[in-house]
Amino acid sequence: MLDKPTVSIIIPAYNSGTFIHILLDSLIVQTYKNFEVIVVNDGSSDNTIEVVENYSRTSQLTINLITQNNAGVSTARNVGLDNAQGEFCIFIDSDDHVAPQFLEKLLHKQKETSANIVYCGCNQGGKNCARPQPAAFQDGNLLRQRIARELLFHLGGVLIRRDFLIRENIRFNTELALGEDLLFTYTILAKQHLHAVPEYLYNQTYREDSVMNSAWSKEDYEHNAHAMDIIYSTMITLCHDSQKETVAPLLKNMAITAKIKFLWGLLQSGKYDQTLKYLNSTYLTLSQSDIASLKSKERKKYRVIMSKNTFLWRLYFLFRKKKF
Repeated sequence: MLDKPTVSIIIPAYNSGTFIHILLDSLIVQTYKNFEVIVVNDGSSDNTIEVVENYSRTSQLTINLITQNNAGVSTARNVGLDNAQGEFCIFIDSDDHVAPQFLEKLLHKQKETSANIVYCGCNQGGKNCARPQPAAFQDGNLLRQRIARELLFHLGGVLIRRDFLIRENIRFNTELALGEDLLFTYTILAKQHLHAVPEYLYNQTYREDSVMNSAWSKEDYEHNAHAMDIIYSTMITLCHDSQKETVAPLLKNMAITAKIKFLWGLLQSGKYDQTLKYLNSTYLTLSQSDIASLKSKERKKYRVIMSKNTFLWRLYFLFRKKKF
């Protein structure tokens, strides 16, 4: 390796001992070699440390293993960023892996365009995250398209100039239990144009026990609603006036929908007093245009919720149980 790596690959790892080897193996065979691997062990209780140390000893990978008490993925990524030496950085999840030409092709596009941010498509459990038509890969200011889910990519498939993150003071929000990667992605999209490598080079692994794929608890829905609220308020502050007109309604709708899902979960659990406590505050105060923007299913739930009628709630869910 040269004196300084071109790319810092930052990997937060929590109890990743049974699968992180797949990612590390995919990094060993990269056609571009001048990179460092920063693994931030986030208080794992399994053999994550031993697996990573073994790769550090036996492979040609340059690995910086950092161990911290369990503080969450956002803190782990920030710690990795603080210790990065590369001109560019990539944040990869420990259970995913990448194609052999992943780095080479991202860097080629960056050199070709002088872009601060370059992305590629991702395969999710064998299915493409982005639509497999050429139109799925776009260049430019893509914030609206990403929020509207017209363009999907994984944060792990994004090459970012490190100086850009430092200059703009962009970090992962450590107060969010969910949605931290979404806020980070939206933030960089609000500030920079993107350039695409129109290939699926990032492979996201489907794990049933992951937070996003396992059944959500009441707390998860609450955390998600809080995250969507934070994302909405943060992005409205960050966006240029020209962006706000198109992205504000989308973000607001996401925040409202997340709150409805949370309150609906409370009703399904029979937590009527707790639901009323939220409703008697300003938690879900909507205008007519807000209500009209909801999908019909969410609008129906909103009307049931806003009845504030515990008898109706009991009757509604009793009927649903008998029906299904």
